[in-house]
Amino acid sequence: MELDATEEVMAENEFNEEPSEDSQYVLVNLTATYDGDDGNGDMPWVMVSYVTPGGNTINAYDANAVAPDSFDEGETLYEGASTSGNVVIEAPSEDVEDGTLAVEVSAFSDKQFVAVK
Repeated sequence: MELDATEEVMAENEFNEEPSEDSQYVLVNLTATYDGDDGNGDMPWVMVSYVTPGGNTINAYDANAVAPDSFDEGETLYEGASTSGNVVIEAPSEDVEDGTLAVEVSAFSDKQFVAVK
């Protein structure tokens, strides 16, 4: 995880928007492995959110930016295959190190919480 990735994110795409005042871009690197056995495979589904120290949730899909080496949710994976990439989140700069990531690996899974520091 890269907590201050604003420069890197802005350099990735000319259409990326600057983070709002008092915020910065955070990059989260993910790897998803398909452990099913469906012959048609499946696409990885991962939802990542940043939870502020005050308990507010900021979803990755709310960022107005393309991440460098983006995580590809559209790639079909077959048994044992993996894919990796980055997700960008716009997080408040103040106390960014004290936040938590909330990760869901399917639409119906429980969230797993991971400290960012």
